[in-house]
Formats: sequence, structure tokens, C-alpha cells
Amino acid sequence: MLASKNELAEYIHALERKLSVLAELLFEAGRIEKPTRPALAKLASVSYDTLKTAWSAGALTPELQRRLGSVGGFDPSDEHWCDREIPAAKRSMPPGKYEGRDTEAAFRSLVRRALDLGADYHSRIHGDRPLYADANLATFSLDDSGQLTAAGEPTLVFLNLVLEPGYLPNELIFGFSRVRIRLTFPDLSGTKIEKRLGSGGPAPMGSAAVIRAVGREFDAHWMVSSNGDYLQGELRTTDAPLCSLEGVQIGESFVAEIAVRPSDGSLFVPASHPEIGVAKQRIIQTIATMGLSDSDSQGWVTLGKQRLTVQKADRR
Repeated sequence: MLASKNELAEYIHALERKLSVLAELLFEAGRIEKPTRPALAKLASVSYDTLKTAWSAGALTPELQRRLGSVGGFDPSDEHWCDREIPAAKRSMPPGKYEGRDTEAAFRSLVRRALDLGADYHSRIHGDRPLYADANLATFSLDDSGQLTAAGEPTLVFLNLVLEPGYLPNELIFGFSRVRIRLTFPDLSGTKIEKRLGSGGPAPMGSAAVIRAVGREFDAHWMVSSNGDYLQGELRTTDAPLCSLEGVQIGESFVAEIAVRPSDGSLFVPASHPEIGVAKQRIIQTIATMGLSDSDSQGWVTLGKQRLTVQKADRR
């Protein structure tokens, strides 16, 4: 028997992810043939069904913890495996809000030391050169603001955006009071877009604009809106990141886009223009033809795209 009836299962923060980390590191150490949880169960002499039931509940009996600690070289009483100063009811909080010492990243470091695997790796966001419909009208880029991210920790993403008015022949000036920023991940990606700036209401981007998050963790985008007639100048997320990426994998790529929807009222043309209705139609037609792709079913026109990849980085 793995446990007596008197042994109560204990809730472990991020248990499923920790089991995956343990399997991954045991594979790296040459202890198992595949970095999988079935292989981990076999090494620990535990029924895979028993282990699966345990992680589905998020809790392990002391005997299961001892067996996993034995194969992983760690002590189940270590606070980086289970921080017992955090009430069990709070250990279920998502990683971005959890304040315990037993995070996935902390556990990874614990096991790497125990298995003598050397220093943990860090990651960076590498951004390809952005593509623009018209770099005089709108440019943008996303990056990690030079920060290294420890393995297992969320990756922070920052936004830099520059918008200027456009000019057409006959001194026709125009601008946009709102643009959309969107991140797109592969269909099978497990990455969650967390801590979205503006998710609790509009957040300031300097004094000239505000940003508001729309959507949820797997399908998020942002609306950047001017506090005046139209967006102009450089806008940055400096006090807080645009978002954090939870569960993103090394080598995973995603695409950032900036888009406008000129037909929804966000197109600005000076009211003094003698034929403002005709002028707006001209601009809408011009923008539709300059976009990096055809407008979508909602009328959004892409003005810029950037491909970004999470890469392993040397620790500095």
C-alpha cells in the first residue's frame, strides 16, 4: 500500500507542472528514458493511475511525496516543494498571484541542485524586425525590456508604440483616436496571457492615451485610445508590462499586430475640412489598400506585424 487511511493528502501548489518539471529534469539527468509523467511514475514505483488521480486533485499523500522526493533527490519538507506557511486553501491561486516560496521556478531550481544539473537556464524574447504598412504612420515593437526570465517564471512583455498623423494630397490630414494591439499564439499553444495591463479598467500610457485589455488569457488584445483628437507621438508601457506570458515554452513563437478600424469612428479628420465625408471615404480606401493584409470581417486593417520568439539565454 502507498498510504494508510490515516495519511491525508496535502495540497501542493502547481502540482501538475511540478511533476512535469521533475520528469523533465530526471530525463536530463539520465534517470528515465522519456521526460514523461508515466516514466516518472515507473521510476518512483507508483501506479500511473494513482499519480494521475493525485495531480488531478492537486494533492499528494505523505508516502507519494516521499517516493517522489526519493527519486528527485529533494526533501518533501523543503519550502520550495511545499510552502506550508501558506494556507492550503491559498495554494491553489494561479502562479501570477501566488506569493508562496514553492513556485514552479523555485522547485525547478531545487531539483536541479539536487540532481547536480548545474545552473538553471534563463530566457529572453527575441523580436524579428517588424513589418509596417507605412512606417511614417505607425510603428511598434514588443520586447522584454532587457530582462532575463528564470525557467518556469512568467515572461514579461513591454510595448513601445509610435503614431503620427497621415497626410494625403491637397493638405488632407488624418489620424486615429484608437488602435488595437493583439498577440496571436499557435492553436496548440498552452501559453496564457496573464496580468493584462488595463484588464481592471483603462490604464494610462503617459498623459496622452489610455490602454484597455479585452478578452481572456488565451485570446487577449488591447485598445489604445487617445485622450485628445488622435494618437500622436511615442507611447510606452514602462511602469507596468503589457502582460506576462505563463507557460510559454523555449522556442515558441507568437505574432504581435497593430491594427486600425477606420470605419468605426476612430478616424480623425479636422472638422474644418470642406468635404469631410468625402475625405473620410478617400482615407478609408487608402488605408484599406496599404494594409499588410486584407481587412478582416470586422473591418480591422493591419498596419504592423512582428514575430517574436522565446529563446534560451545565458545567465548574466
